[in-house]
Amino acid sequence: MQPKNRMRENRTSGSVRGALGNQRSYRKMPENGNLYKMMPKKIQNLRGFLCKSFEDNFFFRTYKEDGSFVDYEICHSDLEIQILDKDAYIYTRDGKSYIDYSPKTLGTEKEIG
Repeated sequence: MQPKNRMRENRTSGSVRGALGNQRSYRKMPENGNLYKMMPKKIQNLRGFLCKSFEDNFFFRTYKEDGSFVDYEICHSDLEIQILDKDAYIYTRDGKSYIDYSPKTLGTEKEIG
């Protein structure tokens, strides 16, 4: 029997715990056998930014009050997000959908008058 795959169920790229596609280097057992030198911390309602690197990899960035930030590699395969950005727009063309900045920010908004 194959493990359930969330990609088939939810149309995402997810895989179940322990499946080959879910092996991350930070999850491997260290040589000393102490897996929990890292302490997990629940992050529900953590606010930050979904960013894209120059290498086209996505990461999550949180800012501290002093302006410093922490970048997190996204290992979660079907993380629920809510878009709150007032400058985010959906564009559809030739059957494909995109999320980008507003037409005004992109400089594509026609001037009136």
